[in-house]
Amino acid sequence: MYYIQLNKFTTVPLYRQLYDAFNTAIDQGLLTYNDLLPTEEMISMTFNISRPVVRQAYQLLINDGKVIRHKGKGTYVSPRPKQSGIIEHFHTYVGELNPSMTTHVLSIERIDPPMEALRFDFDGETEFYHIKRLHRQKGHPLILEDVYLPASRYDQPLVENCDWSLLNLTDPFHPTHLDQEVMIAQADDSAAILLGIKSKSPLYKTIAVVMEQKTPLILVKALFSSLDHHLEVTLP
Repeated sequence: MYYIQLNKFTTVPLYRQLYDAFNTAIDQGLLTYNDLLPTEEMISMTFNISRPVVRQAYQLLINDGKVIRHKGKGTYVSPRPKQSGIIEHFHTYVGELNPSMTTHVLSIERIDPPMEALRFDFDGETEFYHIKRLHRQKGHPLILEDVYLPASRYDQPLVENCDWSLLNLTDPFHPTHLDQEVMIAQADDSAAILLGIKSKSPLYKTIAVVMEQKTPLILVKALFSSLDHHLEVTLP
């Protein structure tokens, strides 16, 4: 666990420091596919922190698709995906929806900041609009998308008109780049039904943030079925 360094005298929460340590170790290849992570008890005893802190960090890693927990066996590093074209060019999808693609709005709600917003420094944002959309191509479900818009920047009438490409929302701003992560996850029952695949099937999970310099504007999560995007991976 040499890659873990925790500072108890900083304002950064310990669970976030622990999450960042594992995330960096995985990204840098210090931890690789199918490596077994230390147990919650081991980390708790080594660093003299509570198990709920460790559990919160691990849950973030699981949510991000970086690790997979197997009941009774432990927590393992997830495999890295072989990207398909639509994911390699996700910025194109975000910027301009394919003309042959239809968009179905599944739900719109106003919520507290999502957990992912903590990672991308949406400072001072107390509420977000959460829009869940399903994109179909010629009637076939293709992409399941969760869009999070800071309520302080986007008014409700605009949000309710949800048949838009994401970058159209940035007209009042000056987006400079897109921060993107691609990982592998397993389809839960709800996602499987919407995407027309079997539960626990492997799929791509993309998290992207449209940025204006260092200011995040839009947070989007998207799930891509492995059947449509040639996912070549075996989950442990």
